[in-house]
Amino acid sequence: MNELESLKPIERKRLILFISGSSNKNAQSDLVLNELVLIESENYLNKNGHNYSVKSAKKHQLKKLGKCYANAAQMIYKGYGYVEGYVKYKNSGLKSAHAWNVAKDGSHIDFTFDNADDLEYFGAIIPERDVILTGLKNGGIWYCAIPFLSNDQNKVLKDLQLCRIGNKV
Repeated sequence: MNELESLKPIERKRLILFISGSSNKNAQSDLVLNELVLIESENYLNKNGHNYSVKSAKKHQLKKLGKCYANAAQMIYKGYGYVEGYVKYKNSGLKSAHAWNVAKDGSHIDFTFDNADDLEYFGAIIPERDVILTGLKNGGIWYCAIPFLSNDQNKVLKDLQLCRIGNKV
């Protein structure tokens, strides 16, 4: 068990909010943030996740690299569904927490990465209501949603309030 895994879930969620909301991110904080999201998403994805065939958006449709959660959330307003999980690089096996979209016809599109053919996608479709409520409850921090989802909506709201209080968001 690594140091991040030994933290309580509420502490990991607070760190996700703190790091993702920081304007001073760097390569090290991005690695820590990725690991936190993967740890916190694991149980949800084990129960609800699927492998998906995903295509990259056309070049003129691609959004800002490094902003996959915000990119995918923005596409909700253009009629796309929201999918969250991770990508695994085929050449190295490394995992990166990620979000992409699903079109009304069921096809999956990545508006962030232009190399979908080099990646394996595993994730879960998240209802747009949950994505939007998570961002709002997290003080307008538009990052991942899965770590803040639960079958018990009251527990989700309580956890989000605790995270916000702990981070003074």
